[in-house]
Amino acid sequence: MKTKSILLALSGSEQSYQAAQVARNLAQKTGSKLVAEHVVDVKKTWAMFGCERAGLVGSGMYVSAYELICKSLRDLGSKLAEKFEAVFPNTECLVVEGDPLNELCRQADDFDLLVVGHRPLITEHTDAHVCGDFRYSLAEHLANSWSKPLLVVQGECKAWTKLRILVSVEHLNFRFIDESLKFANMLGLEPRLVCLASGGHEEPAAKLLPNLRSSHPELANVGIDVIGVGGAVEGHVTSDDAAYAEIAASDLDLFVLPTEQIGDRRLSVLGIPAKTFLQAWTLPNVLFFPEENLESTSAELSKQAQFSKDQETAASHSR
Repeated sequence: MKTKSILLALSGSEQSYQAAQVARNLAQKTGSKLVAEHVVDVKKTWAMFGCERAGLVGSGMYVSAYELICKSLRDLGSKLAEKFEAVFPNTECLVVEGDPLNELCRQADDFDLLVVGHRPLITEHTDAHVCGDFRYSLAEHLANSWSKPLLVVQGECKAWTKLRILVSVEHLNFRFIDESLKFANMLGLEPRLVCLASGGHEEPAAKLLPNLRSSHPELANVGIDVIGVGGAVEGHVTSDDAAYAEIAASDLDLFVLPTEQIGDRRLSVLGIPAKTFLQAWTLPNVLFFPEENLESTSAELSKQAQFSKDQETAASHSR
């Protein structure tokens, strides 16, 4: 996984500030460039009024109110950018206008990683009915649309010690596992493989671990858990020979899982939409890794290998 450039989707929320701290720490550890972008959404501001046509009151008053709100939003954006660059030196914050989802997705080719804050669906301090009527989650829409690695932060993140790699036994992508191991090594984290089994895999869970290790030596020193989903596996198996195991939940862990684009939906390792997965996720962070991004990485490496081969051929002809 490359992290030469990191994009932060910035807003004024608490979760966005927590995401900014995570992005800054990642940029420092990997030597990456960090750019923040705040999008002033003037379109949804007008839609909030719901007054496409005049009713009892003429549209002029609504237009005036809209313009006043837009000015305030632009002022807030400028202040947010100024504060961000002051708190996080050697960074840049862009303020643009438009649809946040579209504006961020437009930047996908220019960055290796997007970091965004996420406000959980329902908390003890929110009213579920009001939340459902007015809530718009940029992170959840990005989970379905963003084509590069996406790190979602929805709480205070302590210094990570482990990288937990979530995979499906029915769909083991070893290129993804290899990239995750490299990412863990780059961040100095202890990797642990969490294999989710639904029962569709013919190989018994007890035999899966030794077979994985024998066929993939890079997993020799990596902890592996095999977890039954929906009671599919009797006697969950772990590399520590425990009788039963659940996915360990710790705010000292960074979770990473692959996603796959199927039609107009992006599905998680559990076979459910990434957006739905995020709505139910309760830990402070999760890193979505699109599998098609592995294909582009492999293609790039193949081009580099072919270029080196061509150079060697040319050099041999010139001798």
